[in-house]
Amino acid sequence: MKSLRSKISFIVIVLLCLSSSAIIIFSYFSTEKLIESMYEQKIKEVTQTVSSVINVDDLQVIVDNLTVKDQEKVKAYQDTLEENQKYQKIFSLLSELKKENHIRFLSIQKYTKESAVAVMDTDTSTDKLHPGKSYHLESKDRISDLYKGKDPYESNGKYGWLMSVAKPIINNQNEVVAMIVADISMQDVKDTLKASILKMIGLILTSTFILIFLLYIFLNKLVIHPINLISQVAGKFVENLSLNVDGEAKEILKIDIHSEDELGQLADDIETMEKEINSYIVNLTQVTQDKERMGTELNVATQIQSDMLPKIFPFEPDRGEFDLHALMRPAKEVGGDFYDFFMLDDDHVAIVIGDVSDKGVPAALFMVISKTLIKDYTQARLSVDKIFNRVNNELCEGNEASLFTTSVLGIFDVKTGRLLYADAGHEPLIIMDRNNETVRYVEPEKRNFVLGGMEGTRYAINELTLKPGEILLLYTDGVPDAVNKENESFGWDRLKETCQKHMHEVVAVMLRNILADIDNHAKGVKQFDDITMLALSMITKGSEQALIEKLDLTVDEQITDKALNFIEKAMERKVIDTKTQHAFMVAVDELVSNILNHSKANTLTLIIEIEKEKISLTFIDDSFEFNPLEAKGNEDDDSDILDKPIGGLGLYMVKKMMNNLEYEYKDGKNVLKLVKNLK
Repeated sequence: MKSLRSKISFIVIVLLCLSSSAIIIFSYFSTEKLIESMYEQKIKEVTQTVSSVINVDDLQVIVDNLTVKDQEKVKAYQDTLEENQKYQKIFSLLSELKKENHIRFLSIQKYTKESAVAVMDTDTSTDKLHPGKSYHLESKDRISDLYKGKDPYESNGKYGWLMSVAKPIINNQNEVVAMIVADISMQDVKDTLKASILKMIGLILTSTFILIFLLYIFLNKLVIHPINLISQVAGKFVENLSLNVDGEAKEILKIDIHSEDELGQLADDIETMEKEINSYIVNLTQVTQDKERMGTELNVATQIQSDMLPKIFPFEPDRGEFDLHALMRPAKEVGGDFYDFFMLDDDHVAIVIGDVSDKGVPAALFMVISKTLIKDYTQARLSVDKIFNRVNNELCEGNEASLFTTSVLGIFDVKTGRLLYADAGHEPLIIMDRNNETVRYVEPEKRNFVLGGMEGTRYAINELTLKPGEILLLYTDGVPDAVNKENESFGWDRLKETCQKHMHEVVAVMLRNILADIDNHAKGVKQFDDITMLALSMITKGSEQALIEKLDLTVDEQITDKALNFIEKAMERKVIDTKTQHAFMVAVDELVSNILNHSKANTLTLIIEIEKEKISLTFIDDSFEFNPLEAKGNEDDDSDILDKPIGGLGLYMVKKMMNNLEYEYKDGKNVLKLVKNLK
């Protein structure tokens, strides 16, 4: 991890380098323009000086002698120039100006319309212009420009890269005697520029390095060091917190920053934060300890509440007249729902379910009182209406929290199926009829007010008779009120459909599956109310408890495995012998395979009923009408078994393993029932 110091240093260096580069680029172009302007001004001043100090009359004589048409005269005059004092005087002046001003070429020339004649040239090289020599002008337009004294021009030819300036020399008659021409080497200009730029770059870089060093010292002292100090103190404080297992306040670490800027304010804020965190930790530790202690107490309360509810199943396993099961899942650690059941004598069992109006600890305490009072008065063999009369009055005493309980208390005669019950504002009962495949809600004829709601309330008795094959379901409002993410409640209709789906299962399995359907509907939404259910099943008098289970299947490639698994688990619960299990497994495998491969069924329903003396297995499919008992090849005749046709052999084996097969086509479905006697 890069430090703040390295990051800030990098940023400062980058910014200064960028700014230095910008200064260098700007300076380069500015200096270039300045130097060119300086040299341009210099040659202009030289030409101006020559034109102003030279003796025009003497020059006029020289020009006239060198520009006559008679070349013999020109040559004769050229031979006298070395001794011509006037010529040498002007030539010396030009040479001195050239040397002092570092001019490459300085000459006097006479221009005509198409050519020029050299008058004198200070150049000492072999390429110098000899006096009187005529040469052709490259551009006629330049003659006009030169005469007008326009800005200098650049050229790059035989004599190199030059910047030239021409100044006319005027006589008293305002005539141009000749032109003074000065040329400066642009390479010299560029060399001068280069030297200046290098000096400037060196100066800028030196200044930049000095500035970087000063900025580094400044930032390190005023920014980086205070921030590092704050970071170290904060890190040490966090380290102390991680080692603080006892929840005690730790020493406040001081930050040695004495400034009134933002960093000083930050240091003060961190010290304040340390104090507040210390205080928070002390308080949080205390709260956590209190919460843990409360959690422990709630766990104890939960266990106590759980222990108060009967949970040893099956209840009265030696009794074959009825089957009873119950479950409760509180929304919090402890809940306000409760159930109870107990034998009053050999022929009567008491069943109770209740729901306290609140949740949590208050509801749990009220629940304990309600359940205890109901059980005490019930065991005193009072009638259900008088039991509720007394319980209600006692719950109303000192009920400043205005809690109340909805409840159903019933006394069930296991021989006759008669149920005398009192309802205290509770949910309607549900009766499931396995024989007629129906589910119905039962509203009590005499509804009563809740327990603990109003002192002196008189409660009435209701009566119903539970027939063999029927199931009574009691439940609290947490069942229909369970909601999903769309805030859609489970509802009465879904509850009825769920009961219809699971009514052929033993009551313990049925209640677990109903609860599973509620959870599937909720889709992970947290349970907000207690869920409690109690189911009582009436079995045929004098018989052992029968197991009836139902499975709805879709006809697909997995149907055989699902069907075999369903039959195997049902028989394991009733501890059926291996031989009988094998017979049914073979029958299921054969019949389900025929439905899968030879029918057009979309759905298959299996219903298994295991009684004391026999096992019945019913197949219901929605294919076209087909009676397997009339199929060719399954007749009981003397033909060799190997001569049976495909399909007929399997049905023949099923008939041989079962005691009875029954078929009917009912409501557009094939119904095949297999029966095998156990004794």
